[in-house]
Amino acid sequence: MIYLRIGISQIYRLDLSAGSNQLQEGDVHLINKVRGSDWICSPLDMDLSLADDHGVFREPLFVKSITKLTPDQIAAIPRKDLP
Repeated sequence: MIYLRIGISQIYRLDLSAGSNQLQEGDVHLINKVRGSDWICSPLDMDLSLADDHGVFREPLFVKSITKLTPDQIAAIPRKDLP
């Protein structure tokens, strides 16, 4: 699961079809490749992958669902996990 902040107050949760233990590594960053329009309407519009700072490691991430969180759901997220 990945949380994305859009603007000041909107947070979305991306549920992945399979997780990755690499998401916790300090030298790994998230890449979103934009193809065509930059509008994201469904999980198929996301082309995510993880890559390390050295260019050796690359792992695709497949988004299963995108959910806009309510204010109550946002308040329930631990502060350390907020985007």
